[in-house]
This record gives sequence, C-alpha cells and structure tokens, in this order.
Amino acid sequence: MSICLLIALVGPLGAAQVEAAGLNMFPECPPPARRIVVSDLGGASLDQRLTLHTLQGLVNREGEAELYLLAADWDERWLRHLHDLGAVESAETVPREQLLDRYHDSYRTVVHYDPRVPGTINVATMVASLEDGVVVGPESGPVPTEGKRTVDLRGRWESNAEAYRWALDDLWPRMSHRVLAAYHPLGTSHMLRDYLVAHRVFTIWVTSEEKADGVVSDYGSERAVFEDLMGASPANIPLIGFVTSGLDHGLTEYAGVGLAGQYGKLSVVSNFMSNASLLSGVDADLAGSIERYWAKPRRPCPKLDRSKVYLALCIVESGDAPAYWQFRQHEVWDDPLQGRVAINWSVGPAVLELLPPMFQYFVDRATPLDHFYTAISGAGYVHPFRDFMAQTADPEAAWDDYLELTNRSMRALGSTSLGLYTDAWRTFDRGAGDPVTRRFAEGLPMVDVLVMGMGRDDGLTEDTAMYILPGTDVLVTHILSRWPHDHGTRSREENIAWLVEDIRGQTPEERPAFMSVMALSWSHDASSLREVLDRLGPDYVPVLLPELRTLWESR
Repeated sequence: MSICLLIALVGPLGAAQVEAAGLNMFPECPPPARRIVVSDLGGASLDQRLTLHTLQGLVNREGEAELYLLAADWDERWLRHLHDLGAVESAETVPREQLLDRYHDSYRTVVHYDPRVPGTINVATMVASLEDGVVVGPESGPVPTEGKRTVDLRGRWESNAEAYRWALDDLWPRMSHRVLAAYHPLGTSHMLRDYLVAHRVFTIWVTSEEKADGVVSDYGSERAVFEDLMGASPANIPLIGFVTSGLDHGLTEYAGVGLAGQYGKLSVVSNFMSNASLLSGVDADLAGSIERYWAKPRRPCPKLDRSKVYLALCIVESGDAPAYWQFRQHEVWDDPLQGRVAINWSVGPAVLELLPPMFQYFVDRATPLDHFYTAISGAGYVHPFRDFMAQTADPEAAWDDYLELTNRSMRALGSTSLGLYTDAWRTFDRGAGDPVTRRFAEGLPMVDVLVMGMGRDDGLTEDTAMYILPGTDVLVTHILSRWPHDHGTRSREENIAWLVEDIRGQTPEERPAFMSVMALSWSHDASSLREVLDRLGPDYVPVLLPELRTLWESR
C-alpha cells in the first residue's frame, strides 16, 4: 500500500521539522493476509514461472495479498523478516503444482502467448491483467481450463511491433496510466509479472539492433511504438522494470533512461524485484524507523585539520533501484564492519512505496556512520542535463511537477543531500549545466548538498569539482573517482587497488582538501572501503556529506 509518511525530520546537523509527505507515486496495494501461502518455484520452467507469477498478481490484487513465491535466492530471507516484523503471523506451504487448483476461482481466462513472437509474452501479460487471466506457454504444464475463457495469441501477429501496436491501440485505454514497464519478455524469470498483472501495467520491450532479426524483432519499429507510448502517457510517472537486460541490452541504459526522461518518465529499476504485489502492501512503520534513524546521536563534526584530505565515500549507483535493496544490499550490509566506516548511501524514494519492509530493515540497522541521501536524480532515475522533459506537452510544468515530487521524496527520507546524474563521464560544461543545477538548488527548499555525477566527468579537476552554486547556499560536489568497466571480473584486491590509485590521482595538492568519491556497490563493502582508507593513510579522513559541507565552509 502506498504509504503516507508523517516524519520528524531531524537533519544530521540541524533542527527538527515535521511534515506530512505523501509520495503516492505508485498505485496502492492491499495489505498482506495474516496467514499467507508460500510456494517454492525452484526447478520450475520459465513458462511455469510465467503462469504462476501472473496468477500471483491476480490473487494479491483484491482483498488481502496472500501468495508469496520463493522465486529467488533472497525470498526466504525476506519472508523471515516479514515474520520478525509481525507483518504476517503464519505461512502455509503449498506445492507449486497445486496452486492453480488452490486458486481456481481467482482466474477466469487462460491466455496463450505465441512462442514465435516473444513480444506476445508482454502482450499476454497485459491481456491477463485486464481479463483476470493467467499466461501459459508450451512448457507451463497442466492448466485447469474448465469454465475458463481462452484467449489465444498464437498466429495473430508476425512481429513484436505489430503486437505492441495492437496493445497500444486496443489495451492502453484500459491499462493503468500511473505506471509503465519496460521488461524483457524472458527476463529475470518473470519475477515482476505479479506486479504488472496486479496493477494492469502496460509493458513493452525494444529489441536492440544487435539482437533484432529484422522480421519478428525490429529495433526501429519497436522503438516507434515505445515512443508513441511515452508520448501518450502522462509526465512524471514511473517506468518500472528496466530498458536494458542481461539477455539483450535493448535501448541501453544510457540511451533508454535518457529517452524515457525526455517524455517525463522516471526510470525505477525493478526488473529483479520479486513478490512486489505482496511486499508493497506491507504496513511497515517506516516513518517511525526514519524518525529514530535521524534521532540517533551523531558524532561531532570533525574539527578542521588543515593538513588533511576529507573524503566523502558515496555509494552513488544502485541505491536508486528498489530491487537492489532486496537482493544485493543485504550482502553488502552483512559485512562485519558495516556501520563502522563513514559511508554515504544513496536511496531512491520508490523503495519506500514498493518495498517498505526491505528498506525498513536497513534503516533500523543503520548507525550514525551510515548517511542516507536521495539518489540519482531525485524522484526517479533520470538524466536531468540531457533534454529532460523536452518531449512533454509542457516542459516547464513537467519540470515543476518533478521538483515537487523530488521535494516530497526528500522529506519522506529526511534527506538534505541529493545526487544528480550528469552525462556519463562526458565533459561537464558549467555554462550549459548551471541553469539545470539551479533548478534543483532553487526548487528544493531542503537541499544543501548536490552530489554530481556517477563517476568523474571529463574536464573536472580537484580545483573545479566543489563550489557553492552562485546565488544560492547549495554546495555542489562532483564525484572525482571512476571504476573499471571490467570490475565484475576483477578480484577484490584489484578493485581496492583501483580505487586507491584513482583517489590518489585526483587528490588536490593544497590542504585542507575535500573530495567526493564513488565506491561501486558491486565491488565494495565496509571492509573493502576500510582497506582503501588504510592504504590511503591517515591524511585521508572519511566524512559524511553534511560534515563535508561544514568542513568545506570552515576551510
């Protein structure tokens, strides 16, 4: 269920504010039942998973959500957390082979996708969402059909684009106009489809030029439908799933997020999200947890030592993705030194609505050395410096609405720092960029620090990376480190060595010195960052973003 947060906002170094912050970026979900049904999908085929995830969406969208599927490695962990929270009292285990019989009355339609045309998996999901259906394929196994209507999409279209065009013409008027999805037809084992069905989300995928065959799949024609959908839908709504996939890079992250943003769509990376149709309805006391987090005694700001380098270690990327908090972040936070190294963690506000019990888990465990700030780039993952809102009907009004959404998001988190995506390590031109930066500095009453970039942009030096934006009281601090593109194949030692050398290479010669650097979350945890600091030596002092601002002002 969408949460309405009443939070006592205690800034890290400031006084309390009390403000109601209703986000309501996403449709409401019903609360979970006290007694839920759990079923293990281990060993199930992709088609079986498709059928059962679409069934889950139907079961969970009315009354109380009660079906929880063990679809990924992390699902058992979070099921235990739901018990610990008291969100559910008990769980009945039901073999997956019995679920269709158990919930025979929950579906009235059986929708067959066409294996020749992968896009029909997404179209079938949309039809199922509107017709109370489950989606089946050749390997779904036995599906009870007595008394059920059949919708057969096999042989109806010759290409993905034709199928998506039909859906845009015929289904879009009945689909939700509050949220859209970009989702690979075979991606991430269909884990997001329960949410897509539950909320009748229009779902599309654009095949990359490299993967397209020019007949069934065609980049140009699929992109044309995608852009028509973007233009037909309201500005400032989320685009869930993701525009790229491990199976096919699709529109690509850079181009796809930028293109969606031109039409005012806010990317919310959630392609790995599981059980969202149940978890998003959990009435977690997230507001209380956030209040208690900010109320924890903070250490005094370090006294300025003019011989030191003050280093803000920022986890810039992935915190904007709700799914990241569900499946990767708990691995990072299981580190024995977690909470004992000063680290700044970016948070995308969507997680507060989509997965409130997940984020509450981290907020409750955060120490005063864990600083949460609003992720790149506010209400959603967007590229504000690249024609953001340019294709909307009224770009200025759309910008104003986005800033208001971001303002409410920051208040919900209690954050006074905000990360902004610049342009993928390209040259940052302040002449062109400052007017956009100013929109955030002047349009967000809470903001006092803007953390710029997802890695060091070309042309930035230690002398140009930190400044007060003229005419404002907002500190702009550009990220000054990068990461190796092959970080996933490098050893822990190699990733530590890379970051140490990159920081040293960007360290200002004059003292005191001030730097914001990015530690890639897929390569680092508190222990590896402690090793980075140890190798840098005692001249480098890790600080939180509010401390960085205070120290920089007192230099």
